[in-house]
Formats: sequence, C-alpha cells, structure tokens
Amino acid sequence: MNNPLMKKHDYDITTVEGQVIFADYDNILEEAQNLATHVKQVYVNDENLKESKKLVSTMNKRVTEMNDKRKEVKNAVLKPYVSFEQQVKNIESVVRDAENHVRTQVRDLAEQERNEKRKEIADIYDMRIQHYDFESLMGFADFIENKHLNKSYSISKVEDDLVQWLERTRQDLQTIDKVSKDDSEYKNDLIIEYQETQNISKAIDNVENAREQRRKVAEQSKQRELQAKRDARRVEDEANKEVLYNITVPEGDYNLVLEFLKRNKIDYKAKKLN
Repeated sequence: MNNPLMKKHDYDITTVEGQVIFADYDNILEEAQNLATHVKQVYVNDENLKESKKLVSTMNKRVTEMNDKRKEVKNAVLKPYVSFEQQVKNIESVVRDAENHVRTQVRDLAEQERNEKRKEIADIYDMRIQHYDFESLMGFADFIENKHLNKSYSISKVEDDLVQWLERTRQDLQTIDKVSKDDSEYKNDLIIEYQETQNISKAIDNVENAREQRRKVAEQSKQRELQAKRDARRVEDEANKEVLYNITVPEGDYNLVLEFLKRNKIDYKAKKLN
C-alpha cells in the first residue's frame, strides 16, 4: 500500500568510530608490574610494615585515578550513542501512541459489531421461542455463546444452532417430566442440574448421585441414633440391675443393721443362721 505519509528511508545514520589512545599504557603497566613484584618479594615485619602499607596505598591511589579517568572516557565515548538512543525512542513513542489509538478504535468497533449481532440474534430468539413453553426455565443467556458473536460465524449458522438447541431442550425437559413422574422434589432437582449442565444424562447422574449420598448420610445418622439409644438403654439396665448380697452380722448388731435397711428403704431378706 502506497501512502505519502509512509516514506521509505535508508536511515542515513553516520557513525564515527571512537578511538581511545592510552599512550603511557606500556610504561605504566611495566611500572605497576615492577612495583607488584617488589611488594611480593618483601617479607613484611615490624621494621618495614609502615613502608609496605605506604607502597600499597600508593598503588591503590594510582588505580583509583585511572578508574576515574576510565569512567570519564567511557561517558565521553557513549555520549553520542545516548543521544541517538533517545532520538529513536522519541520516534518509537510517537508511533506507539498512534498504534494504541488505532487499536482502541478497532477494539471499540469490534465490540460495537458484537453488540449489534447479539441484538440481532436476540430478535431471532424472541421470534422462535414463542413456539415453545419453557422460556421461564431456559432463556437466551443459556443459548448464546461467544462463538455466535464472532464475525466469522454467520447468522444462518447461529440460527441453525438455535433451532437445534430449542428442540434438544424441549426433548430433554420432556424426559425430565417422564423420569420424575409425580416426584416434584426430584423434578426440581433435575431441572436445576439441567440448567447448570444442559446435558440430560449428566443431570440425571448428578441428581441420582446426590440423592444416594443423602440417603447414605441419613442412614448413617439413623444408625448412630439407634446405637446411642442402645447404649443409653444398656447404661440404664446396668444401673437398674438387681444385685444380691449375702451379709452376715453378729446377733448383737442385727437390730442396728435392720433399722438401717428400713430407714434407707433397702429391700432385704433376713435369715437366721444356726
């Protein structure tokens, strides 16, 4: 596409190769090597400790001076590139801003087209649902899918999907009526599950599994209650169980024991032993 706003450029950018000349490099390197050799050969003791520290300090000072100079040279060499880099970023920023503007318009246009198509599909749905009696159970939101709003998905294909969905839904709801018979609770459970899955087989399986689980829970609860009653009855029987004791008392204590038993309303049988 030829556009007068889009001109072809060869990007006339001139690069002058930077050159850093370190004229004293060899001399300073040799000096550093000689100094380093001397320092390594010296055995540090109390007599030369001060001199050794001074030599090391001098070496470090020279290295610091050279590093400072290196940073100055680096900044000088990179200065033209930094300026060029900012120029490129300025151009890129202008292009990206325009790109974002176009993308926003494209996105808004696509959303507008999807909304218009959704309304068109809703009108078709309203016309066809009049021939069915389940609008209160399954509505437009249950049918519509994202693919139906895509530009590549034709209205005729959407309408075919709608007809199939309406017929399948009617048949599935009729099946629910048949299998639930007069069990309104079972029917309501099936309808709720079908609204979630839109799959009659899965809806029936899910409801049956849930009912079986509830039945097991109820049976377990009943068994626990029966066991609790049996345990309580056993405790009560143990408490009320009659135990017979044979107590022998001297004749002189007989009247005292007898009086105690009567006062506490304890059943007893007295028998005199020969």
